[in-house]
Amino acid sequence: FEQNDDDGDDDDNNDGDILCFLPTENDVEDAVAMAETALSAPSARPRTKPAVCLPLHASLPSRLRSQPFLPRTPEELRTKSRRIVFAAETSVAVPNASHVVDSGFVKTPFFDPSSGCRRSVVHPVCRTDADRRAKRAGNVRRGKCYRLYSEEYLRHSMVETAMSAPEIRRCDLTEAILTVKALGVNNALSFDWMTVPTAEALAYGLECLFALGVVDENTELTELGKEMVYFPTDPRTSRMILAALDMESRYYERGYGNDDDEDDDNDNDN
Repeated sequence: FEQNDDDGDDDDNNDGDILCFLPTENDVEDAVAMAETALSAPSARPRTKPAVCLPLHASLPSRLRSQPFLPRTPEELRTKSRRIVFAAETSVAVPNASHVVDSGFVKTPFFDPSSGCRRSVVHPVCRTDADRRAKRAGNVRRGKCYRLYSEEYLRHSMVETAMSAPEIRRCDLTEAILTVKALGVNNALSFDWMTVPTAEALAYGLECLFALGVVDENTELTELGKEMVYFPTDPRTSRMILAALDMESRYYERGYGNDDDEDDDNDNDN
């Protein structure tokens, strides 16, 4: 399925980069390995243009994650290599991309309050995301989008908007409830949320804050909770930091650190 319906000259598309949308990070790594193997095969060399395969997902180091957006290296310019970017993103724009390959799937994170675990679900993209992906092929030049599903499915079976719920109904609300408490809202259950979270997620967040000692039996902030408000981290991490500081102060109050200080003074004297 082509993004542009006109039958013009395709020379502008021949030199552009390729952007492939895949659902998961494992799919990206597998696709990069398969593409590099296929491009390095002896049978592919006479009829293929030099290409560089680049992964793009959240788990990569910042140096590798920014590589698809950087100018071409001298080696790429010398060999006139084309970039093939495999991205595990809903939609991302890559410079000089004139071809887009849409797998038709996306990964969405969910938080399960019944188990307290985060999980990810792979599901088909909606038509809005599919159109957004196709437009990435025409940012700087005329381009094409190759969809790995039928046009009939796109026209008649694909849902219009995202199937997943708003993020506030899919994430851990522990930190959000702590912020609301710090703003002076005593009852987080009756707070005027833009999108009402699930009762299970709110109950899990309050239970977690109570277990950490952030709120008391009346769900009011404790002195410890008032200190944790200023930490720009998850409440569990903030609690560990405060516990470590408290243990360190007790360590020195009991004189356990005096021997080390005396040894350091003796070493300095010597």
